[in-house]
Amino acid sequence: MDTLLSTLSTSVLITAAILAVTTFLTAIYLISKKLALPFGALLLDTIVSSHDNKPPPTSKQEQDTLRAQKTLASVVAIVLLIVCVLYEQIQAGSNYRPLGFNEFCGLAAKGCVEGVLVLAMLRSVLEGYRRLISRR
Repeated sequence: MDTLLSTLSTSVLITAAILAVTTFLTAIYLISKKLALPFGALLLDTIVSSHDNKPPPTSKQEQDTLRAQKTLASVVAIVLLIVCVLYEQIQAGSNYRPLGFNEFCGLAAKGCVEGVLVLAMLRSVLEGYRRLISRR
């Protein structure tokens, strides 16, 4: 009976850990994608600006444009999060001791949160720049 309870409690703990990690990563991704949306729009406008002739957009073209902006925003967010996580790992690896799984997960979580904070700061700078330009 003790073996059964031990196995069951271990299974519940593993399942809870997997769900917690999945929820955390999903939340980080969704928040990052929302924060990076202006950068995706800026990138898409820069890419499309090379074409001078623009017919009036249809609803399908507007949907495709919005989808492309969200895709580019996701790419920007993921790249920034990966850079922040790698930076944390490099900084922690500089003390020449091997990292355990707990340290690795803690540093990855710290890197993800820092990536979201960096995106928020960049977005606020972009919004401030747009407001400054619109006043002129």
